[in-house]
Amino acid sequence: HFGANYWQDWEKPAHFEYFTPKEGCVISQDVGVKIGGNWSRALPQKTLKLYARSEYGSNEMKYQFFKDKPIDAFHIIVLRNSGNDFNNTQMRDGVISILAKQLNIDRQAYQPAIVFINGVYYGIQNVREKINASYVAENYGYNKDDIDFIKNNGEVSNGTTNDFYAMRNYIENTDLSDSANYQKTFKYLDIDNFIDYNVLEMYVVNQDWPGNNTCYWHSRSANTPWRYMLFDADFGLGVWDDGKVNQNMLTYCTVPNSDNYANAPWSTAILRSLLNNETFKRDFMNHTADRLNTTLSADSVIYVIDSIQTLINPELLYHTIRWNTSFSDMNWNVEQMRSFARNRELVMRTQTEEFFATNGSYTLSLALSDNNAGKIHLNSIDVTKFPWSGKYFNNNQIFLTAIPNSGYTFVRWEGTVSSTEPNITITTDQ
Repeated sequence: HFGANYWQDWEKPAHFEYFTPKEGCVISQDVGVKIGGNWSRALPQKTLKLYARSEYGSNEMKYQFFKDKPIDAFHIIVLRNSGNDFNNTQMRDGVISILAKQLNIDRQAYQPAIVFINGVYYGIQNVREKINASYVAENYGYNKDDIDFIKNNGEVSNGTTNDFYAMRNYIENTDLSDSANYQKTFKYLDIDNFIDYNVLEMYVVNQDWPGNNTCYWHSRSANTPWRYMLFDADFGLGVWDDGKVNQNMLTYCTVPNSDNYANAPWSTAILRSLLNNETFKRDFMNHTADRLNTTLSADSVIYVIDSIQTLINPELLYHTIRWNTSFSDMNWNVEQMRSFARNRELVMRTQTEEFFATNGSYTLSLALSDNNAGKIHLNSIDVTKFPWSGKYFNNNQIFLTAIPNSGYTFVRWEGTVSSTEPNITITTDQ
């Protein structure tokens, strides 16, 4: 139905009210409403974008929609139909966003809601932040007019592409095996963000990416390095295909000559170039291990899935009646997400071992003389509960720092490594 009204870039006046169980009506104001999404516009339940503008009375919606972010004023709020996940689980992208919260990734906050339009029940939709320059201004405090916000292969959403192409040209056309050249990439690109972003997208097996649903931003006046932002990841966690749990995303994201839109050469060029550097490879492996041991462990992912299912399940039956689908099928699809989580951790670790030829992994065990004495910073994570153990890749440097709590003093490391220095580096295969 291309050309139908829901494909038009129309904005219509509306009145928006938002209620919470504890506070009652917290928003009641005139707004503009547009239909959002790409192909998902064709779904019967539409994604709606709500715009606060001065011509409607106020250019802000003043409420802290997301309790995990200290932002209490928004220019745009999205009521999302769950995209690829519509009538599948209705929570897939929300789960992935919550996982991203623990990583160094910019991501849309998530809050499920029950929606009525003109008093008519419209089902469950997901309240989300809009991914654009306003998001950066609201989350980081930069002036919106000072932000370059680019999507996919140079599509300008805000600002210009000048600095974006300077970043890409340097990374893609420089010999990054040279350590001095590699160090210069840090002024162009937030490397830790880039690694965490790739690790998460690879873990969930998002095959509508990186040649699509990719965006980047930086502040011109602050000259910040470019950061990647997560959005539209509902192609992941095995949607429609249980076999995706076995997909090798490292090889998928490093093919130099793919003719598939989703991993076209332009979209994998930065990663392929960075992998020429040994320090980057070391850090990529360490971030992967860090996350598979914590945020992306089977138990951690299943905990998030269970939490969101418990939250929305009392409403899900009414949603399925409204949109003529099966309540039992949707719960079965949630169980398939759990199955993905149970298996993906080992699959991804094994594929990383093979890709980087590590000849396996070893188990790292950490303990304190007094469990209240402090924490250990390990590569990119803080270990705070002891005893603790996790798997790390053989013969790859890892970094540990002992951080005592107030009232305690670090004395020494004991065990496989003996040292009185709080910062130690280990390379082992046992």
